Amino acid sequence: MRYRIFFVLFLFSFFALTASAQAAPAMPTNLSANYAIVSNYGIVYLYWTDNATDEAEFRLYRKLSTDSSWPIVYSNNLSYLTKYGAKSGTGATQSNDPNVNLPTGTYEYKMAACDSLGVCSGFSNVASVVVGTSSPNPDTTPPSMPSGFTANSVSTSQVNLSWGLSTDNMGVSGYKMYRNSAHLATLSSGAVSYSDTSVYSDIQLLYYRL
Repeated sequence: MRYRIFFVLFLFSFFALTASAQAAPAMPTNLSANYAIVSNYGIVYLYWTDNATDEAEFRLYRKLSTDSSWPIVYSNNLSYLTKYGAKSGTGATQSNDPNVNLPTGTYEYKMAACDSLGVCSGFSNVASVVVGTSSPNPDTTPPSMPSGFTANSVSTSQVNLSWGLSTDNMGVSGYKMYRNSAHLATLSSGAVSYSDTSVYSDIQLLYYRL
């Protein structure tokens, strides 16, 4: 029995040391927050630079600026508000606070990148945003134009369309596809392709606009 207990303790210590020796993902930087009202919902949009290629998730933390400390679950284990999945590669990343219509106040956010073993980077900078005011930051900047828009006729009854994602300082909510000036479809914010199967075999000259 003593040998069995010793072996279990040895394995526990080995894996604990392995986890502690695991290098943490690179820390996210340039975190910023922006508040806007969209379709009567007050939303906080978040932007940051992903500097890691080995993260499994990002953990987001939030508190009121008047709070002296960040929320804690137990013994200095900070309670994160939500987590986002890993981004492919590095670079500019965008998401939003999962809670809408927060009570009026000034909120602070910070985040960390964590790997599959729960080893996390240091915290990003703290981003501050005023929420719930009657005059939020107006959205005056249109999204960027979708790039590389192409149409490919694959049959007499189908045209495949593809494009590169647009970006926007307050988030892209979706795309509207037009054919010959008529609205054809409304697509999600992450859509990068669409198949038009409503064409027919007679000779047609079709114009698409996104």
